[in-house]
Amino acid sequence: MKVARSHRENNGGLTLLSPFAGSAFTRVGGAPLIKGNRVRLLQDAAENYPAWIAAIEAASEWIHFETYIFHEGPIGRRFADLLAEKARSGVRVRLIYDWIGTLGYASSRFWRRMSEAGV
Repeated sequence: MKVARSHRENNGGLTLLSPFAGSAFTRVGGAPLIKGNRVRLLQDAAENYPAWIAAIEAASEWIHFETYIFHEGPIGRRFADLLAEKARSGVRVRLIYDWIGTLGYASSRFWRRMSEAGV
């Protein structure tokens, strides 16, 4: 499928797919588009996890991590350890998770370790 690009510019000189895209993204996101940001669509865990791990490892100021499911398995512990390590190193780490998505899959010890590290 071909997508025709518009030459109309909006929101800081960004070239948009349509004249309405800038305002639509601004309304949906609740903030204006900012030049220099980018979006990358990740299909599955094989693409997501390495990208997320790289982003966490590269963070130097803050991490805002939001997830529906966070289980205390090998992958969950890997993420928990990385987030805790970054928090201990002075990076501001915020974790938002859905309690129903984790209900019964993570111990209080799992959450306490992250919390004690500053997550």
